[in-house]
Amino acid sequence: MPLIELTNVEKDWGDEPLFSGLNLKIEEGEKIGLIGLNGSGKTSLLGILAGTDEDFKGRMTRRPGLAIALVPQRYEPPGGSSCVEVLLEGAAAMKLRLAALEEALSSSLEGRDEARRLAEYGELSARYEAMGGDLAEEGSRRLLARAGLGATADSPAISLSGGEKNVLALARALALAPDLLLLDEPGNHLDFAGLAWLEEFIRGERRAVPWSRTTAPCWTARLAG
Repeated sequence: MPLIELTNVEKDWGDEPLFSGLNLKIEEGEKIGLIGLNGSGKTSLLGILAGTDEDFKGRMTRRPGLAIALVPQRYEPPGGSSCVEVLLEGAAAMKLRLAALEEALSSSLEGRDEARRLAEYGELSARYEAMGGDLAEEGSRRLLARAGLGATADSPAISLSGGEKNVLALARALALAPDLLLLDEPGNHLDFAGLAWLEEFIRGERRAVPWSRTTAPCWTARLAG
């Protein structure tokens, strides 16, 4: 089963159509370039894939339990958080949710409620472990080092340059251990060395990675992993 599939999708912006009759299927590990002019609908399409934009016509199906992370064009980290704390946001939220479920399961739940909570607990436990579980901080520091931000791990994230914030946003998304990683104009604010690193990252990443880039008329291209 594909990770995600769009069938005959149509998206309008006001009275103007962005795209129509769009069909797209994303398989595990695929690298897909989404290329087009500003305003051609790249960001809107990524929003539909991410589930943050539900204002469209057509059909979208996802593999059950699919984990998706979207890296936006511009990312502004929260004030007061260090780089490693930014990466730990997802694991921390998951740990809180698991604690709440444990408390609910310890009460007198019966029947469908108990079965539903147990199923949710099992699914979220697996996601928590995929994020590194109780060793998530160690994994986050390794991820920052891999991205070239190891020296800034304990520095305020807000103090990073524009290009470094983009890299941090990518590392933050990877810390969520997604099955599908969506990149919206990931080359923004990166210098030549950063762009070379990004290209190698995309090619070496085992996850499915659709990404957008602004250039001539909109089209998609699948690259060999």
